Amino acid sequence: TMEEIKTNIETGVTFQLYLGNENLEKVNYFVYYVDQLAKENHEEVVYYLDFEDMSVDDLTYIKTKSSIEVDASLPTMIYFKRDIVDNVSKAFDISCIRNLKDYESNYWLLLQDYFRNCYN
Repeated sequence: TMEEIKTNIETGVTFQLYLGNENLEKVNYFVYYVDQLAKENHEEVVYYLDFEDMSVDDLTYIKTKSSIEVDASLPTMIYFKRDIVDNVSKAFDISCIRNLKDYESNYWLLLQDYFRNCYN
C-alpha cells in the first residue's frame, strides 16, 4: 500500500518499488523479468503500486521522493536505498531513466542493467 511505501521511505528502509498497470504494453514481460532478477539478487519483496489506484497526491509524493516525472505509460522500477546521513530512503536508481531503444526495445536487457546497478 501507499502507506507502507511512505513508512519505508521515511524510516530508511532499502527496497524495490514497481510502478505499473496490467494494461501497459508488454507489462507481462516486464513483471516476469523483474521477478527473475529480484530472485537472482535475493530480493524477497518487490512492492507494487498500480498507477490507476494512485491519487494525485500519491503520484506527487513518489515524484518528489524519486526526483523524476513518473510516466504512467511506462512500467517503472525504483530502488530506494537508505541514506545513512538523513536516515531516510532515497531513490538510488530508476529504470525509466534509461531509454528502452538503447536496449533494442528489450526489457530484459534494460532490467539486467538496472538490477546490476542497484546491487553492484
